[in-house]
Amino acid sequence: MKRKVGFDDDIMRKYHRLVKSSKRMIFYNRDSIKGQDGRLLITLEIFDKDVNHLYRDMTQLQELFSSHKLDPDMTFDEDSIKIILD
Repeated sequence: MKRKVGFDDDIMRKYHRLVKSSKRMIFYNRDSIKGQDGRLLITLEIFDKDVNHLYRDMTQLQELFSSHKLDPDMTFDEDSIKIILD
């Protein structure tokens, strides 16, 4: 298994397919995926305020999590969406 900088081995074992799938997606807004405190943190920074583009990004995230049988908690603030997976 290839190790990615910023991810510990446990995170990569558990979420390797999810990380790989998400890297193939194209979002209107800037996304980042990193390991933090033994958890996977996905952040979508909202730069494009167009509702249709935001809807498309959210739909892609929903499809990604559904295809990997995950139902993560999401937090929203005025300029980002944060998703943490344990």
